[in-house]
Amino acid sequence: MLPRKLRLTRTEEYRAAYDEGRARRGPALVCIACARPGEPTRAGVVASRKVGDAVRRNLAKRRLREGLRLVWPELPPVGWHLVLIATAVTVTIDYARLVDDLRSSLSELGVLAGESPLA
Repeated sequence: MLPRKLRLTRTEEYRAAYDEGRARRGPALVCIACARPGEPTRAGVVASRKVGDAVRRNLAKRRLREGLRLVWPELPPVGWHLVLIATAVTVTIDYARLVDDLRSSLSELGVLAGESPLA
């Protein structure tokens, strides 16, 4: 799990990412990236009831958090707020495909490309 200082923790932070960020939908997740120049890169994980019951939602969030932990060293340390939203497929998809989908989503949004966010 990411340290608290690297996680989105407040409703306002999620709302800002939803409103101002760019989204990319993949088969296993929806990834939202919001440029935040000068702020540390932070992330949050969400799973709605559409994913399934509480057991499936928690499993989906655990899988996304672990995938994020693996990809985290490739992310720039400053400049982004990320929200990962689980889908029903997040629980059933092969884990390697989940991580690949996460990487490709972040790459398409310009986060992994080393692209610095514009002010």
